[in-house]
Amino acid sequence: ESQPLLYSSTSTEESPLMINIPGLFRNYSAVICQMYTSQYTTMFNLTLPLKYIKSIGTGSYYSAESQLLFEYVDDDNLCIRTGMGQSNPTMSGVKIIALY
Repeated sequence: ESQPLLYSSTSTEESPLMINIPGLFRNYSAVICQMYTSQYTTMFNLTLPLKYIKSIGTGSYYSAESQLLFEYVDDDNLCIRTGMGQSNPTMSGVKIIALY
């Protein structure tokens, strides 16, 4: 069951960025977000497997597409880090558009 827009950041964010949504990892299995970076003129949708991120030993998930590292902090917080690849994109926007 999809939820309305739960998080939106449209200003340039320094890495790391902390997203706080109560029950993020406790109540949902995945999240669909829109990422904007300084290197891309268009945004792209990204589906994050929340339960998988939480279950693996490091609690982190690297997206090769976005070159971002997503880390489980606790059930309410997701941390996004940039610059894990060759380049170092600066996030210019993040929107959480669905949790399920």
